[in-house]
Order: sequence, then C-alpha cells, then structure tokens
Amino acid sequence: MCLCGKTKSGLQLQKWIAIALKLILFVVILTSTKAMARTSNQLKITLPHGGRLIGRYLNTVSGKGILAFLGVPYAKPPVKELRFKVPVPFGGWLGDRMAITDAPLCTQRDPYRRDESISGVEDCLYLNVYVPERPRSHLLSSNKTNAISFPVMVFFHGGGWQCGSGTRSFYGPDFLLEHDVIYIGANFRLGPLGFLSSEEAECPGNNGLKDQNLVLRWVHENIASFGGDPHLVTIFGESAGGASGTYHMMSPLSQGLFHRVISQSGVNLDAWAQPAHPGVARSRFIQLVTMLNCSQGNDSNDIQKLDCLRRVSAEDITRKFYDFYLWDTDPMIPFPPVVEPDIPGAFLTKHPRDEYEPHAIGLPWMTGLTLDEGALKTLINVPELRKSLNDHWERALPISLYYDHHEPEKKRQITTKINNYYFKNQKLVFVMRRNCNIFSLLQKKFQVSKQLYLLMMNSRYDVLLQKCGLILLALVIQLLWRKLKILFHCGCLLYNFLCSIYELEV
Repeated sequence: MCLCGKTKSGLQLQKWIAIALKLILFVVILTSTKAMARTSNQLKITLPHGGRLIGRYLNTVSGKGILAFLGVPYAKPPVKELRFKVPVPFGGWLGDRMAITDAPLCTQRDPYRRDESISGVEDCLYLNVYVPERPRSHLLSSNKTNAISFPVMVFFHGGGWQCGSGTRSFYGPDFLLEHDVIYIGANFRLGPLGFLSSEEAECPGNNGLKDQNLVLRWVHENIASFGGDPHLVTIFGESAGGASGTYHMMSPLSQGLFHRVISQSGVNLDAWAQPAHPGVARSRFIQLVTMLNCSQGNDSNDIQKLDCLRRVSAEDITRKFYDFYLWDTDPMIPFPPVVEPDIPGAFLTKHPRDEYEPHAIGLPWMTGLTLDEGALKTLINVPELRKSLNDHWERALPISLYYDHHEPEKKRQITTKINNYYFKNQKLVFVMRRNCNIFSLLQKKFQVSKQLYLLMMNSRYDVLLQKCGLILLALVIQLLWRKLKILFHCGCLLYNFLCSIYELEV
C-alpha cells in the first residue's frame, strides 16, 4: 500500500522544527542587529561642522581592528577655474557621508617605470584616516584616571612630486596600526598640475605643498573627533614626502599644525629636491604654454595663458611631462618646488639654504638614509642608456647631477673633476658599481651634512644634539631581512607599509 499523505506525528514534528528554526532565526537577527548597532556607532564620526562620516572595518597584519575612513574630502576639486590655484577647503555637508572606498589617484605619469600611460583624475584631493579599534581607556594619563588621545601621524608619499598616492592601495595601515597611533594618508596634486609656476603672482607655484598644508589644517580642526590629539601631530614621508616635511618646517603657513617630522631618504636640501633656480620655472611655464598652443601671441599676459591652460584636459597637460626631460628621465623632477614672490598666501619665500623659520628651531626631527640610495639610478646600466651616457658625457652628467645651471666652462671643469676622481677617466662600462655609489654619495652629502649644519647653527639645537636629545640621526639603515641584498631608495618603505614590494625577493 502506498502512502500519498503524511502521518499526524510527522506533521507535528515538522511544526516543532519550523518553530525551532524561527527561534534560531530570531536570535540570529537580534544578535546581528546588536552587532550592527555597535558597528554603526563605532564607525560613525560626527565632525565639527555637523556632518557625519561612516567608515569600515579593516585589520592589521596580526588581526587587530582598524576603524578606516577612506576617501574623505579636504578640498574642493581643483578643476576648471580652481586649476593652478591655492586649494579651497571642502567645507561641510549635511547628514551621512560614506567613507568606505579609496579615492582615485591624482592625475599622473610614472617616469620611474617608463610608463607612458596617464592615470588618475583631477578630483583627487582626499585623505584616509585609520584609527585603532581598541578603546582609548588603556591609554591612561600620568594620574591613571583619564584616557588620553591618540598621537597622529600624517604621511606624505614620495614619487618626486610627480607620481604616487596616499591611498590604501599604495600605503595601507596594516603595520602602523599595530601601534597606538592614528595614521593619515593623503593625496596632493602632482607634476605640472601641482607645481607649475610662472614665478609671478598669477601662478606662484607650490600648490601640491599647499594641498599638504590644507591636509594639516584639516587634521588640526577635525582629528579630535576621531580620538586624536591635534597637539601631537607628526609629519612623516619618504623621498619627496620626506623633503615635503622639511619644507613645512620652513613655511609660515604650516606653523603650529605639526610638532615632529620624520624624513626618510629625502630633505629639501637634496640636490633633486631644492627649489628650481631663478628663471627655470618661468622658462618651463612658457614651454608648456607653447606646447599646448596657449601662447595667445606675444602680447598675451599670464592670466590669458593660464585661462587657456585651464581649458586643456589634465591628461594632455600631463602627457607633455616627458618633453621636459633633457637626457633619459633627467632632470629627475622637471616641476619642483619654487621660491615664491613674497605675497599673501605664499608657502615658501626663501631658499632652504637660508635660515629656517623660528617655529622650526628646536622641533624634533628624525632623518635617515638607506645603504644604496643610488641603486635607483642603476637603470643606467641598461646597455643603450650606458652607451648614450658615454657618448654624451659632458651634456648628460651636469643634468643628472644637478649642476647644469652653471656657465659652460664651469660645467666642463666640474665634469672633468668628477670623471677624474670617481671614474678614473674610464668608460662607464667598467664602472657600473661606481655609478650607483656616486648618486648615494650625493644624497648623503646633502641630506646629512647640509641639513644638520643649518639646523645646528641655532644654539638651542646644538645643546639638544650634545645631550642626545631631539635630533635622531640614522646614518645607515642596516638590512633586517636576509632576503634583500641591498636596501635602495624607497626600500625603507618595506618596514612601514604592506604593499606589493613586501613580497620582493632578490
């Protein structure tokens, strides 16, 4: 006999199973709701202007929790009439703003990879804030009763002020947030879009550094909302980012916005990081204007030229970048910082060789170099480039070593002395290692000797140094991983950030 229906006991069992499943589902929903409420409260930050940010969870390499607020705007998009101008604060907003994805890169072309493609967008002035998830209650003040705020570290990326990004994909928090700090990474304008200068009031230059200054102002005004201490802010950076920190030490605009500086493999007295010589920035401004058909005739003024450039796409402006190289990818930074006219809002009005601003005297400053800074230049060991350098020695060497601004006879004398002393008048095919070393020596000479000399001219710094106080000098960073046989320019980032180079094996 075939049973086509269900027995009474079977129906009762099914009923109880359904009730049990509903109870389980109710408990799961209740638990999830409580968890979501906790998550929402932790990840919602109300800023002083009244608007709120909603972030996301991340984890450190060991699994510690991170409250991440990604793609936070600090300036209005520098497009159209705002291109080539001082950044304008973003201002506030009403209600909630999602902060869960990285902002795009700033428009750029990467010369170090010989990359001809253009990436990024102009609407890129955003920052990321990473906060330890653990409560501040374990950070007690000296009286053991009040929780204290987290110290803040603001990172400015390297890339010669022409490429790179402060986004998570470049410089994530995986290592730094193992410690009790708030870490901030930021984008700023790059290349001609960030550092074009006419050497006149209409376009004085240094807008990329002024973007950084606005980042510091944003931190000063908002970081307390994240549990950070606005009176304990450290700027740190590598290469051009390290040099940026020392430029902020010079700028009156940045006074009071930071309290310590760490410069890795870069200061503003490095030959590649110094301001353009007088007239050079103006010459390149005119060259760019001419390349993009914005000359407007001999009678046009800078305002007309700039208005024309603002109608050119950011990609076309950036695409012309390589046309400023005179030999291979030298000069390494065609659009460096400049000494601006002494007008309101100027970021830099004197050369780094001159006396520092009073607010920088006595400021805690740490700097360091890698063992083989010059390995960045070992691409010259490519046979085609080596032959080109040998064939055009007297033209290429002054450009690569930053003395091409001298008169022709002076340049010839310097070239002869370098060739005699470092290369023994041999062709480069025999001295490839010395090629690396000469760039390392150049970096060490300017970063260590000159920078310390200028800072120690002030007696307060001299006393601090004698007492092993606030200047901490790391002359050589020794290798910590046996896998790496050399530590080159940018190599120190291996110890700060988790990125693709972390997997490098030599």
